[in-house]
Amino acid sequence: ADDTTICQNGQVTFTASLVDNNATDLTYEWKVNDNVVAGATTNTMTYTFLATSEQKVVCNIAQTISGCTATDTLTFTPKATPVVTVDADNDTICSGYQVTVVATPTTFIAGEPITYTWYKNGEVIEGATDSIIYDNPVAEGAFGTNYVYGVAISQPSSACAAAIVTDTVIVKGNPTVTISGDAIICHNDSIGLVANVNDYDATMGELTYQWRLSNADIAGATNDTLIENNRPAADEPYIYT
Repeated sequence: ADDTTICQNGQVTFTASLVDNNATDLTYEWKVNDNVVAGATTNTMTYTFLATSEQKVVCNIAQTISGCTATDTLTFTPKATPVVTVDADNDTICSGYQVTVVATPTTFIAGEPITYTWYKNGEVIEGATDSIIYDNPVAEGAFGTNYVYGVAISQPSSACAAAIVTDTVIVKGNPTVTISGDAIICHNDSIGLVANVNDYDATMGELTYQWRLSNADIAGATNDTLIENNRPAADEPYIYT
C-alpha cells in the first residue's frame, strides 16, 4: 500500500510487485474481503475503505503462457477518522464585536489528546490550538463581510485527520450618527436636535436611541428627535450625545 496508516474513508493504492515485472501475458485479479474489485486488472489497485473492521486485500496473478500463478494477501484494520462539528455563538455580529467559535469532537479515540488546527477564510490561524477560539472580526463596508471559520482535528495514534468543517459569521458595519440642530440658542429658548443615522443595515433590526446630556441619560429621550424646552443660560455649554 502507498500509506503505512490506512484511515477510514481514506483512498489507498496497492501495488503488486514481482521478481520480474516485465514478464509477459500476466493477468491480475484484485479482491477486497473476497469480493472481486471490478476494473482492477493491472498491478495497482486503488480502493476506499469505509469501515473500521478488519479488511483483507488479495491479489491473484496468473501467466497465461505457463499457467503459473502467484497470490499475496494483506490484512489490516483502518483507523477511525475523527469527526468534529463547529459552531459560532452568533452567526451575525457587529464590526469589532467578539465571536466565540467552538469545536466539538463527536468521533474520536477516548483518552488521547486531540490536535486542533483552526482556519479563518481558508488561512491557518497561528497559535490557535484549543477547542475554542475568540475573535473580533471587522466589517469591510457598511453592509457586512462574511468570515468563514474552520477547524480540523487529528489524534497521534491513528495519524488520521478529520476533514475541515466550517461555520460562517456575518459581520455587519456599525452605524454612524450625526446630530443636527441649532448650536446657539438664547436664554429660555427650546433646543431641538435630530439624530441622523448613516451606514445603517435595516436587516439588523430596529434602531434604538438614548439621548444623553453631559454623559448622563435623559429620561424618556429615546427617539431620533430631542426637544428640550426653556433651557436657561449657563456658564458651560450643554453637551448632548
